[in-house]
Amino acid sequence: MIKHLLTTGFLTLSLFAAAQTVTNPGFENWSDSGLGYDDPDDWTTSNILSLFGAPVNVTESSDAHGGSSAASLETADFMGEMLPGILAQQIETTATPDSLIFWAKYTPTGSDEFTASITLTNNTVPVGAGTYSGVASANGYVRIAVGVEYVSTDAPDTLSISFLSSGDNGEIGSVLLVDDVSLVTNPTTGVGEIKQQAPMSLYPNPARESLNIEVAKDATIEIYNALGMLVETIKADSDKPFVLSTSDYRSGVY
Repeated sequence: MIKHLLTTGFLTLSLFAAAQTVTNPGFENWSDSGLGYDDPDDWTTSNILSLFGAPVNVTESSDAHGGSSAASLETADFMGEMLPGILAQQIETTATPDSLIFWAKYTPTGSDEFTASITLTNNTVPVGAGTYSGVASANGYVRIAVGVEYVSTDAPDTLSISFLSSGDNGEIGSVLLVDDVSLVTNPTTGVGEIKQQAPMSLYPNPARESLNIEVAKDATIEIYNALGMLVETIKADSDKPFVLSTSDYRSGVY
């Protein structure tokens, strides 16, 4: 319970950046907070809780994906409770990105998982959101994409990004490295609108139990998860729809 209260209270302190895109995305710039620790410019961190005796658990790391620095988030012990490393940024924007992209390297304790989220709102009312919970290789950085699902056609006025080194049942000692954060906005939305040499129809999208695939020409289709890992390869014939069962897939973006 204390973790949820601290996290909620912390996120309300997030700084606004008057920009249409992520600022200081590679965590190359850090400044003295004046409170005994450094923070990445234009980002808010859980280090602010050191005012209440919590340990500083977001630091600059030279183990970077690009450039010379990355942000290191470590799940710490605070008053006998788990305190995840938290990194957040709020942006004033009217953009409607398709996904949040970042590079991560994760060393979990036990079966811990980190989380990343993106939220778009209009006057605090949700417009779209996306969340990733999982792991990344401890041996090297992996690229992760968090897709945004829109629930409103209203233009957003605020975009919020956050990273936590542990989930709800996290464990002390987990370390998340984050680098090269960006937003991707495609000129068209919906798979059916993409021009292809071999036209393809997918429905329903998103899929829960099954996905129908119709192709104009016989095709080999590869399905990848958000980590860029090949999940399945299928053969689709032009003379009949192919029904792909997705019931065994983990929730996420493919």
